[in-house]
This record gives sequence, structure tokens and C-alpha cells, in this order.
Amino acid sequence: MEAGTVTNACSWISGRRAWLIILAIGLVTNIAFVIESHREEVFRIPTLDAATYHKKALSINAGDASSSTPFWQPPLYPYVLSAIYRIAPDSMFGARICHSLLGVLTILVVFALAKRVAPPPWAFLAALTACFYGPLLFFSSQLLPAGLATFLDSLVLLLGLNFLHRPTPRRGLVCGAALGLAALAVPNILVLLPVLILCALRFASSADDRRLLLAPTFSLAAGALICISPVTIRNYVVSGELVPISTNGGINLYIGNNSDASATIGIRPGLDWNRLVAKPFEKGGATSESEAQNYFFRRVAAYAFSEPWSFVRGTIVKTWHLVNSREIPRNIDIYTFRNYSVLLRSLVWRIGSFCFPFGLLLPLAILGMATTVRQNRDCATLVSAIAVYAASVVLFFPTTRYILPMIPCVIVLAVLGVRAIVAGFLDRTPGRVILVSAWVVLVLLLNLPAELPTDAIDFEAELLTNVGVGLQTRDSAEKAIGYYERALAISPEYADAHFYMGTAFRDAGKGDRAMTCHRTALEHRPDHHRAMNDLAVLLSNEDRVEEAVSLLRRSIALDPANKRTMYNLAVGLLRLDKLPEANEWLKKAGKPTVSRAQLEMLQQQLKGKKGQGSG
Repeated sequence: MEAGTVTNACSWISGRRAWLIILAIGLVTNIAFVIESHREEVFRIPTLDAATYHKKALSINAGDASSSTPFWQPPLYPYVLSAIYRIAPDSMFGARICHSLLGVLTILVVFALAKRVAPPPWAFLAALTACFYGPLLFFSSQLLPAGLATFLDSLVLLLGLNFLHRPTPRRGLVCGAALGLAALAVPNILVLLPVLILCALRFASSADDRRLLLAPTFSLAAGALICISPVTIRNYVVSGELVPISTNGGINLYIGNNSDASATIGIRPGLDWNRLVAKPFEKGGATSESEAQNYFFRRVAAYAFSEPWSFVRGTIVKTWHLVNSREIPRNIDIYTFRNYSVLLRSLVWRIGSFCFPFGLLLPLAILGMATTVRQNRDCATLVSAIAVYAASVVLFFPTTRYILPMIPCVIVLAVLGVRAIVAGFLDRTPGRVILVSAWVVLVLLLNLPAELPTDAIDFEAELLTNVGVGLQTRDSAEKAIGYYERALAISPEYADAHFYMGTAFRDAGKGDRAMTCHRTALEHRPDHHRAMNDLAVLLSNEDRVEEAVSLLRRSIALDPANKRTMYNLAVGLLRLDKLPEANEWLKKAGKPTVSRAQLEMLQQQLKGKKGQGSG
């Protein structure tokens, strides 16, 4: 009754018409969001990870992408972004539009996935939900790999279902190639390879059928290997080390698995992050990025074996964070960005501990899993894929950005949950009350308050500061100072805002104001070695060389590998006529040493020579 009623009511949604309608709605929502949000500089200026990818893509197009080290991050997204910049050069708006088109493709894949497990009207509802799912809309338009990863991961599942229905070597090769390509964006998608193989074996009806699966499953693995192997070979050629994709897996695993995981999960880009990255080299004796990754792997293993209960407790906490309704920030917070977009504000919001949309979507998806997993093998495959992928995220640490690739599956299963509730009421089955009660209980449970390691971070002040940094690099120092002032109005003790405002005043030739900013930064954060370096340069320019040298010594103690600070210290020591020590620092900085005769000739020039700020 339920299926017939809904089908008749929505009979106008059929065939090609449904695809065109979904395509049109997807284009309107995604492009409208980019147009509406692009009025604000917080969306126009790439910050943090987005700025890193932006610079990497530009360097690829400039022919400067060669390196003697393995890839630090999975390489697919920077190369896709570089291709976008060839289509839309110097246009952040054009780049964001291209990104939003990936979101539209993801919506179409959601529709195709949903049609595999539900009648067309319900599949249409799933695609419609994806069109208006705020986090998907937001991340699809950002200069981040999340949108690309979500599309590719969804495509892998769609091809995987086709493969499981008729396992052939050709289908296995295509699905495997998509899997390998997706792994070059987010490597943990590879957990789906054993899922697909095990599902194929489970669905085989006899031992003979299982033997026939040998060639298709081999093709599946081969397809993935074909896409990944060029990256592995490249990493080996440039470094002599076997790195399948990238070397950032070790540090990401360590962040979520150590005795002080709350602190490392909440670690911010900048000083603290740089010190964590440097730890394997300074304390672990690492001499390469691969050895640094292995250092972090060893630290995680040692922690798991020496403190097993702490490891288990941390895993349980991370699992709770993953299923909780809050959108978990990483380097950017979607709840902060919603303040700058009317559309996003209507699609992502919080009232107390209740969070929309995940607070409604996940309970429905759990209901959909429970009611369909034994009825449909495609549903069983989707449930298995979500469970294993979620486990891979929990193994590291959950954030909305990392969870996003499993959202298309969650949407499909959530629609199946709605369908089960509607069917119960239309058919007047006794179980309808149980279904509704279960959903209400799940909503209450998953919307309970959750304390996150990032709760103490003022993301608004951080965002405004990072936009200021982006403007400053674009020679808009005056506008940048305005953003730093806005950040400090929100968080007066935010040391980075004081520091960067000091660099802006320094570049504008306002040394006194720059010194005040750097001193204030050091008052709030005494270990801010970059502020020490810049303050020392300003003091040196005013002939307060002894004060400058003292600050530079403190800066080097905090950041022993900083060659720019070494050079500034050497300049200061030369001005104090301490030639032997100055030459030692010049050697460490990779600069030519100075003889006594040269020093006497250059002494007058050194008095007026400006040092190098930290940038």
C-alpha cells in the first residue's frame, strides 16, 4: 500500500525527467550558495589548509612542483585544483563554481545510489535532501579535498554495487580504478576494498560461484593498484623510500591516539603545529618525512600497548563524537562561517545541544539500517561500508570534514528510515509506534551535549585573523589591520592577531606600533618565537642590538631549526663584534662566513642593515 500510494502521488517523477529536475535543483542550490557567500571576504580569501592547497596548485602550474621528498598530503586534490586554475586563472569565484559542480555530481550519485535500494520517489527525496544538506553544500565549495573525496567515495560505492550484482573482471577493474583514484584524495577509502571482496564472497550462492570470483576480485585490487602505483613509484624515485601515497598518516594517527589526545586534537595551525611536526626530527632522530611518519606510528603503538585502557577509553570518546549531532571543526568551523551566509545559516544551526541537520539525519539513518539491512543486499553493503569507513575515521579522529564522504550513504539510509516509518503508519502495523519511539530516543541520545577538544578555541577570532593574513599577502595591509582589530575585539588575548598586526605595521614602516604589537603578543604568549624574531629585528634597526641578540637567542632555543633567525642572530653578533660566534651561526644558516677584514669593511653597512622578519 505504502509504495503504491507514494508512487501514484509522485508519478510525475520518472525517468529522465527526475534526473533533469535533480540536476536543476542541485545546480541552483550550489551556484546560489557560491554567489551569495562570495560577497564576504571570509569566503573569497583561502585560509589555513585552503591557502596551502591554493599555493600548491599555483606552484604546480608554475612548474615548481618538483620535490625530493614523498608527498606529504595525498596528491590528487592539488593537481585537480591546478587544472581548475588553468580553466579559471586568478579567479577564486570561478574556482569555487567549479568546486560546487562536484557537489552537483555528488547529488546525482546519491540519486543513483538511492534508486538501487528504494522506489523512485524515495530516491528523489534522498537526492533532494543532498541538494539542501548544509555541510555538503559548504565543503563542496571550499578549496579543500572534502568535496572531491565525497564525490569519488560515493562513485566507488555505486560502482561497487554494480560489481556485486554481476562480478566481472571489467566491472572489477573499473570499480578498483575508481577506488584507487579516491585513495589519492583520501587514503582511508581503501578500507572499502576488503568490504567489497567480502560482500562478493558472502553473496555467492555456492563454492563454484566463489571460485569464479577469483578473476573479478583480482581485477578489483589490480584497478586500485594501477591508480596508486604511479604515486608510489614517484615517491620511491625521489626519496628512495617506499611511501604508497603520502607521509601525513603517522601524525594524523598520533593526534587522535596519545595520552594527551584532547590537546593534540585541538592543536592549532602555527607555532604548536610546527613544533609537533618537528618533534620526530628533534627528539626522534628522524632524517626524512618517511622516518617522521614511522616515529609517530611507533609512538601510537607504544601508547596502545602501555596504556590499553586509556587507548580504549579514547576510542569510545571519539566514537561518541562521531555519532553526536554537532558539526565537529578541524581547522575551520562551519558554525563560524554560517554567520557570513544567509543560506548556510538556514541549513546549519544549533539550539542548545540540538544540531540540525545531522541531529535528525543520523537517527533516521540508524533506523533505516535496522529495518533494511537483512532485506536487501545492496542495503547490507551500504551499511557495511558506512561501518568500516566510520571505524577508519574513529581510528584517527572524527571531524565533519573527514566524516563528509560517508554522508551520501547516510542520506540514502535516512530516507529508508523515513520510508519505514511512513509504511508503518500507512499499513497501520503495530510496529509503527516502536519505530517512532526508537527514532525519538535516538534523536534525544545523539543530541546530548558533547564536550569537544576544540570547545575552547575562538574560531571567529581565528578566522578573521587568517583572512587578514590572506589580505596582507595580497598587499592589502590596511584592510588586513582592520581584520586583526576585529579579531582582537572578540579575543583581546589572541597572540597571533597581535603578531600579524605587528607585521602589517612593520611593512607599513610604522616600527613603534609594530613593536607594541609584538610585545603584546609576547605578553599573552611568551613562547611566540616569531614575535621574538620580528621584535628583535625592529630593535636592531634602532641600534638596540644587545636586546635584539638576547631575544634572538630565546627564539632559537624555541625553534632551533629556523635559519632566518640564525641569520638575524649572526648579523646582531657581527654588530657586537663577536666574529667567531657570528660565523658559527652563519654556517648553520647556510650563509658565507665573514673574515675580520671583511667585517671592518662592512661594519658601517651593518649598522643600517635591516634584518629579516619572520614573514
